[in-house]
Amino acid sequence: MKRFITLLTVAILFSSNPSLAQSPGSRITYGIKAGVNAAYFGLSSEYKKEMKEDGFTNIPVVSFHLGGYADYTITEAFSLQAGLLLTGKGSKELWSGEDDFEDFYYEGSFKENLMYLEIPVNAVYKKGRFYFGAGPYAGYALSGKWKEKYEEDYGDGDIENAAESGKIVFSGENAYRKRFDFGVNLLAGYQLSKKLSLGANFGLGLLNLNKSEYSNSDEKAYWAIKNRVFSISVGYSFLK
Repeated sequence: MKRFITLLTVAILFSSNPSLAQSPGSRITYGIKAGVNAAYFGLSSEYKKEMKEDGFTNIPVVSFHLGGYADYTITEAFSLQAGLLLTGKGSKELWSGEDDFEDFYYEGSFKENLMYLEIPVNAVYKKGRFYFGAGPYAGYALSGKWKEKYEEDYGDGDIENAAESGKIVFSGENAYRKRFDFGVNLLAGYQLSKKLSLGANFGLGLLNLNKSEYSNSDEKAYWAIKNRVFSISVGYSFLK
């Protein structure tokens, strides 16, 4: 919570304080950006190994991001950029296999879609038309949904299907995920024109999203789930 408030303060400072824009040799510009996300959960190596052995696959879910940013130029090559984004995250599991005992084939999927309000603060280096950057982000989950599908094929024309869905719970006795997220962004891009840019970003979540209680640190590390998001975006700067 303290980290979230700190980054929020920095974002407001750099996007609304006129004195920064008027500082000698400096300039602040504003912009908007939007794009596509490919999000998945980062899992422990042991958990991923067992999932693979059991016929489970963790794949990305496609979502979007949309928001604005303020870019404070420090030198010709360096700037500090703070933003406010609405961004989708989550993951999807697929599984399949055969039950030798009862002689039937099964397959299924479980998908989570999470929507965050996120504040990134990045240090950006510019070289010609290219730019590179990195920095922390803080996120707050606004909503979440899950959907599960399951099918059993007995090979004699008898196929059973099931599907369930619901909202992800963030608080109370049935809490499933934590609302707050914190991590690091790595970004790169190309300035297409004076106002238009194309960028790529990888978000590396550092906090375990699981709300479960663990008996020891090894169990906690095994079941840890962290956000991973790769995104492509188009940005537009409101230059004078």
